[in-house]
Amino acid sequence: MISGDLNIVDVQMVVQYDIKDLVGFLFRVNDPGEDARGIPPGNPEGRTLKDAAEAALRLVVGQRSIEDVLTEKRTVVESDTKTRLQDILDNYQTGINIVSVQLLKTQAPEEVFESFEDVLRARQEQETLVNEALAYENNIIPRAEGDAERIKREAEAFAQARVARARGESSRFISVLEQFRDHSIGLGNVLQDTNNADADGDSATGIGLGDVTVIDGPDVDGDGIDILASSLTVIGTDLGDGSGCLFTNADAADGDSAVICTFSVSYDGQNDELVSGTGFSIAYLGNEILSLPSLVGTGPFEMRLSNPVLDTDNADGDDNVTTGISAADIKLVNGPDGGKADGVDISVNGFDARTNVVTFRVQAGETLRAGDGFTVQYLNRENLKVPATSEVTQQRLYLEAIETILPGINKIIVSPGTEPVIILGGRDGITPIPIGPSQSPSQ
Repeated sequence: MISGDLNIVDVQMVVQYDIKDLVGFLFRVNDPGEDARGIPPGNPEGRTLKDAAEAALRLVVGQRSIEDVLTEKRTVVESDTKTRLQDILDNYQTGINIVSVQLLKTQAPEEVFESFEDVLRARQEQETLVNEALAYENNIIPRAEGDAERIKREAEAFAQARVARARGESSRFISVLEQFRDHSIGLGNVLQDTNNADADGDSATGIGLGDVTVIDGPDVDGDGIDILASSLTVIGTDLGDGSGCLFTNADAADGDSAVICTFSVSYDGQNDELVSGTGFSIAYLGNEILSLPSLVGTGPFEMRLSNPVLDTDNADGDDNVTTGISAADIKLVNGPDGGKADGVDISVNGFDARTNVVTFRVQAGETLRAGDGFTVQYLNRENLKVPATSEVTQQRLYLEAIETILPGINKIIVSPGTEPVIILGGRDGITPIPIGPSQSPSQ
């Protein structure tokens, strides 16, 4: 066949196909067949497919130079040929789907093959020499410029290091103070409106600190749980596209550049400093985003929730969220809908409160696909521990500041039963300076 630059090129290709429309394949084309491939008359995979493939290939090759076909753009030729061939077969309503087109052999005719190879080799040698010259130029000039820039940068860095060191020390003290004040813990699931304070019945609006309740924890004085939720932070509401963060996997699938909302709650002690490792429990209405496990098929299937479930509907009438827990306390917010039957394809069918395992039923006639997401909503019981940062005290902050500020400090000794001292080193030797309570000589 003839290329776009009027050269002759030999091309062989393999076309893989399958049937996408059986009616069109069997009844809409009367093909004469092809003896060379043993294709009988009737179906369009004979002469019709062969002629369409050759026509598509000739059209694509005729729009490109011989160099594109033989070397650089073989994959582009294959892709364009596949597209053209599929268009032709679709216009004929053959019902054939082209799976792939692969060029097996592309070369110049045998009569001029050697000459064409010589031309290609000459061009490659030319490109090699040009590239070597450019590489030498690109090596020498940047090296000289780099040396000059390095000397300049070293001088600037020396000046900036003096300022950066002072700023760094200041930032360190600020970060320690922030760490001292930070007692926040991220929630495991997406917080929703638990108390319906806005009275709109929509769990996705009116979310605030009042929707998180500490239900279990230490009570030293007998006047209520000693740990209190003090502030709520939402991560994801200030996205650049203005969409805000999302509450379910279905919302996330429809939004551009959107993320699932993340909530962090800070805690304070009722009276004293929080102690690291102290356990407590909170309750909140939350969405848990799940993915269908493998080998679900037509179901049913079971999944364990990340947090224990609490009683939402109070069906037992005892006003105790830890009793009367059933499948009715778990709500399916959204899920896959295959379309064979109306509605979401899965539903909550049972719940074992001892193991925290939910049984889901699959809608009749539907087959689920592993990895599809869905969202359930329930009253979460999340068991937490006070993070280690809450153990930082004002005394520790004071000692760390002294260590950093006084350049002559070698070591701080704070040993039980021993008076705390600062050891200063100087020209006159080591001088211990007491930092604890003053003591009389008799002591």
